[in-house]
Amino acid sequence: MRTGVLLEELINIAKIPKTDFALSMNMTPSGLSKILTGKRLPLLKEKRIFSKQAACYFSEVIYDYCCYLRFETLFPVVYDFNSKYELELFLATAIKYALDKDFAAENKENVDYFDMERSFLGKKSVLNMVCVILSDYLLNNDNIPLEFYSTIPVFSQLYSDIFQRIRMIGLKKPKNVSMNHFFDMSIFEAFYNKYNIDFFLTISKAQQHFDLNLWKAEEKITSTFLLLKGRLLLLFNIQIDGTPLMTFVTHKGYITAFFNSLMKKDVKKISYNRSEAIAALETNPSCMDQFFNNSIDAVYNFISIGYLLEKKELDEAEGSDIIKELVMKFFNHILTTETTFFVTIDAMTGFW
Repeated sequence: MRTGVLLEELINIAKIPKTDFALSMNMTPSGLSKILTGKRLPLLKEKRIFSKQAACYFSEVIYDYCCYLRFETLFPVVYDFNSKYELELFLATAIKYALDKDFAAENKENVDYFDMERSFLGKKSVLNMVCVILSDYLLNNDNIPLEFYSTIPVFSQLYSDIFQRIRMIGLKKPKNVSMNHFFDMSIFEAFYNKYNIDFFLTISKAQQHFDLNLWKAEEKITSTFLLLKGRLLLLFNIQIDGTPLMTFVTHKGYITAFFNSLMKKDVKKISYNRSEAIAALETNPSCMDQFFNNSIDAVYNFISIGYLLEKKELDEAEGSDIIKELVMKFFNHILTTETTFFVTIDAMTGFW
């Protein structure tokens, strides 16, 4: 994200003449044109004032009910602004972030190996920076696969004013973005029992935006982080008074070392897509024996499934004999044990 591109798009979203914006910034139209085209930047010493002044102007013009939906071309990761002031803070953060990147490029700074990392303190500051940073990397990925790794406690009340507010808009499910989340059952059960969280709904919503993979680690992971492999690392902490702190790490050497340390913790994938599940079952069909030896309390049908399918009908379907045999055993196990069925309306109306 660059300053000129960001300002140009904000002017388009606001549907205002560029001259009006230039006058509000005490600039000439030609001066603004040079910034929009990337020929020059505001003075470094005026970065904070410039960001705040521009954000104040745009928030005044743009703010409205659900106005966050208008930012899909700029911020695929964003949140619903509760007030004009929230929008102003967010836009000031985004403009300052863009200016920082432009100044770094102009000064030929090696941003991949910063000697010092940046930290952000407070709920609003962390929320705004998470949205701005992730939007930047999602929009400027050069079609390179983006592999995210996370231990973010989405359901934790300590972070409820941050992660539970974030929305993903605009982007259709990209093929090159995956989220690998390390799942801790004990933490989930604690949150579920206390707050009655709908975990499956959360998984379903997440899957609409990226390929979600669940992992577990035999050794407990104590760090709260969001890692974009090879690109960035966001580290989260809660201070003694309950204030969140986020550190933004871009040092490529440390990011690689962090990822290597993570994958050495005896990690195991516990979710599978279609091809992975088929491959796992064909390799080790006996893994289903434990499932067949246990009773089934309930079956949830989200699609119409042919429980009464006969073997001769299944033989005509594509797939290996191992998978077909497991399907028949699975259906038979469901029908011959005391099981409660829950069927969605879609499954019933879609039944032929």
